[in-house]
Amino acid sequence: MALKPFNKLPVQVKRSRQNLYEYIRHELDGNYEVLYFDSFGDSACAQWIASGTVETTGVIEWDYTQVKVLTNSSQDTSWIGRKFFVVSDVKKDGSQAYQLYLDDGTTGTGVYVKIYKEAPERTVSISVTDGTDPVQGAKVVIQGTEKTTGSAGGCSFTLPDGKHSVAITKTGFEDKAAEITVAYDEVSFTIALTEESS
Repeated sequence: MALKPFNKLPVQVKRSRQNLYEYIRHELDGNYEVLYFDSFGDSACAQWIASGTVETTGVIEWDYTQVKVLTNSSQDTSWIGRKFFVVSDVKKDGSQAYQLYLDDGTTGTGVYVKIYKEAPERTVSISVTDGTDPVQGAKVVIQGTEKTTGSAGGCSFTLPDGKHSVAITKTGFEDKAAEITVAYDEVSFTIALTEESS
């Protein structure tokens, strides 16, 4: 089967494109290995797969492995069950992007993936405001780690992708509990506090 070579990097990424964090089950020596993906679309991408999962089908053509979309968090459910090919011998440190090909192996989808052996961790920024202005000195706790906001009302954490509970306290304000979802394109969050009633 003839496959068109994928575009040379770096890829021109549209800022408006939603990025993807997804899992892939990859069969290797009879075992399943969990790999983590970041994904994004280039200018040729009319649609994109939101966060979800894909699974190898066992079909290998040349140096390409077929994968099937199992779940997709976007409202476009037409992706579920669709099959693609991706380069089999990929780097697993997220250092390079690889294009997904349509299941006939002839046309690029405009969707690219970066692959990680371990779940990637992000530098996540939390900004605390009173609804208008930044709040300095607020205590922010995520996964047992406590940080204090600076003069600009911000602090940062290193977190894996997924949902995380956030607890914020500050004298003169009501305690705040929130939930954030960290992903490839979701690393900055603003949380507003409510002043205590006098």
